[in-house]
Amino acid sequence: MSSNRKDIKSRIKTVQNTQKVTKSMKLIAIIKLKQLQNLLNSSKEYAKQVKNLIKKSFQQIQQDSLDQNQLTNLVKNNISTEKAYKLFIVVSSDRGLCGPFNSHLFKSLINETSAGNSSKVKFIVLGNKAINFIQKTYGDSSIEERYGNLSLIPEKELVSEITDIIKTKFLSGEILSAQIYFNSFVSMVKSEIKDHFLLPFGQVIEELENNKNVVSNANKTINNSSNESPTDIKFEPDLAKTLEILLPIYIENTIYQALIASRTGELANRVTAMTAASDNANSLISQLTLTYNKARQASITQEISEIVAAAESLA
Repeated sequence: MSSNRKDIKSRIKTVQNTQKVTKSMKLIAIIKLKQLQNLLNSSKEYAKQVKNLIKKSFQQIQQDSLDQNQLTNLVKNNISTEKAYKLFIVVSSDRGLCGPFNSHLFKSLINETSAGNSSKVKFIVLGNKAINFIQKTYGDSSIEERYGNLSLIPEKELVSEITDIIKTKFLSGEILSAQIYFNSFVSMVKSEIKDHFLLPFGQVIEELENNKNVVSNANKTINNSSNESPTDIKFEPDLAKTLEILLPIYIENTIYQALIASRTGELANRVTAMTAASDNANSLISQLTLTYNKARQASITQEISEIVAAAESLA
């Protein structure tokens, strides 16, 4: 009986130590989450304006009936080779203990890539979890570039490097399209799988046309700050040169936003997971304490019974 109580007490101590870890991880995640939420919210308006300018520039192309030869190579439909493939930029977390955050992303990615020829799919991977998953699922040769142990705040040098890689591959006809795939923060209890085209330009425009909410919100901001209508926007020195500068900015900003939204979603999932783990530890400690007290009470009752029996035998 004594050894059983020692085992229970040892288990209680172990669970208490685990609970200290989960509570610490929760507090750290909350602090980082607030920082990233502020960054995410402050960068949304800039992202909307960039998307709106991209859309307005396309409307101007249609209005002016510009010839393909007048446009930058990045805006034209690229001439792909027979070996051209789709490029996915996949963003995951570096560590686990964040609930189903990564598993939902990977399941959705498999569904997306299995729709076509999986041999014509390659990846730029950000996050250790995604690196391990894609190595096992698609093979190491499918990874074009890999980046692990990412910083909390996305590094602009990293974003620029990835943008340059995508541009080079697209202009050389090596890739058909570039698409970023990530699990985005929605709320503390919800994240959402998102994917955005980075190239070709036609796919970017189609995506923005379908997302009326983003564009209409950006239009309101422009209309409030200027008497000019959106179609009266003037491009200097000319539309082709403006697009040559604007499209890489759009690509960089989309990657940057994806990294922030993904990390914010990861931290929100970690807070939820650690809260659940701490609550479960509390419940387990209560159960073990009750079991320990019952065993202790049984031991005391047995000792009293033995004393009474001994006293009666001497009487």
